[in-house]
Amino acid sequence: MACLAPPQFKWPLSARGAAASRDPPAAAAARPVRVHCAVSSAAVIDAERVESLSVFGEAILNREAVVAAAAAEAVALARAAAEVAGEVARMAQTDHRPDIRRRDAQDGFLAREVLRTEGVVAVRSARRSERRARRVRAAMKAAKSFSIRAPVESSSRKKRLKGCRNPLACFYKMTGRKLLTAKQEIELSEGIQDLLKLESIQKELTDYNGGEPTFSQWAAAAGTDEDTLRKRLSYGVYCKNTMVKSNVRLVISIAREFEGPGMEFSDLIQEGMQGLVRGAEKFDASKGFRFSTYSHWWIKQAIRKSVLEQTQIIRLPAHMADASARVKECSRRLRRELNRLPTNDEIAVDIGMPIRRVEAAMSLPRYTVSLTGKVGCTDVTYQEIMPDTSAETAEEVLHRWLMKKDVDRALDSLSPREKQVLRYRFGIEGGRPRTLHDIGQLMGVSRERIRQIEMGAFRKLRSKKRVQSLQHYLQPAESW
Repeated sequence: MACLAPPQFKWPLSARGAAASRDPPAAAAARPVRVHCAVSSAAVIDAERVESLSVFGEAILNREAVVAAAAAEAVALARAAAEVAGEVARMAQTDHRPDIRRRDAQDGFLAREVLRTEGVVAVRSARRSERRARRVRAAMKAAKSFSIRAPVESSSRKKRLKGCRNPLACFYKMTGRKLLTAKQEIELSEGIQDLLKLESIQKELTDYNGGEPTFSQWAAAAGTDEDTLRKRLSYGVYCKNTMVKSNVRLVISIAREFEGPGMEFSDLIQEGMQGLVRGAEKFDASKGFRFSTYSHWWIKQAIRKSVLEQTQIIRLPAHMADASARVKECSRRLRRELNRLPTNDEIAVDIGMPIRRVEAAMSLPRYTVSLTGKVGCTDVTYQEIMPDTSAETAEEVLHRWLMKKDVDRALDSLSPREKQVLRYRFGIEGGRPRTLHDIGQLMGVSRERIRQIEMGAFRKLRSKKRVQSLQHYLQPAESW
């Protein structure tokens, strides 16, 4: 603790009279009563000077005490204000979180006010609180930087995953910024055709050699060196990619026409991209038309073929599905024009299709139903009313039993050896037909002898009396 000494003041002599005149009551109280005696005027003047000096000294001492107290109070208030301002600044920097430091500051301020009222100004060291504040700020800064860094990484990861999970956005990113001009399409088409020629040469070498050819063999067959071949291949791939990427928006617009419950929109775009690649390979710019016009048909064909193969329960050939679509479209149009259902002949003449193919397209299954579905408003299902063609009816079982009985009766008319050969030969015994060689080994005779026995049995069975009971089991060939 340090104490402040009261300041020392020196007054000029000219101010003594003024200071003495400022406090007349005190001077009057201290001034003694003048006695009339025989004293010289010089002695009286000296006595007055001494009295005035004593009064002036007391006034100076009182004034110095007041000034010292005021100065001390001002210094204490200034220091307290400075400390409070520092605490406020530190609290603002640390987001008003260190409550302990605020209590320490308040306690210190109260202690300083108590000491100040007692007449002593105390100055407390703030190094401990500053060190604590620095540690708190460092911890808060580290925690804040960690909390800020983690969400940025997670949000960026989410953005990347979102971009990968959205197929349509990925397709739009593939598209070129500008459409190709006619001149650029001609240049790219030439590069693609050159690439296709090189690939056809490689395929011929593979078929000829029976394996993958080396790069030097490929270059020699193409009539160029390896460096030139690499440049031609890279340029052809670049032309193909540029042609495809510049027309991705065309694929998306065509795929929207087939969007429905059958296939996902991303799958439709994938199939359309396959058609676009096929159109880029087939495109010939020397014909005079644009690539978008030519590739439109290839894209539509690829998407339609994929929809027909994957959305229908009963898969139909592509040409039959196309014929069915054409017939249905023509039928709807003729119905609006004629105000009645058109005949098959009228449809065939309108679309230029043979009458047999129109009938085949009209007979195609239009929709499917579930076997467990109910028929109308009843509780009967289609499975209960649909016949099972693999199951035998009671009439068929009875017919088979009677035929087996008549065959056994006809075989009983033969000798035991002939009967056994025929039963082995046609699978009546054992469940499977046997060859002449197998039957000969079973019966201990040669293959030729078994054939002779079989022919003799057939001659006996051909008599009308023996096979008359089997005539009605034979079906005419026209009914097969």
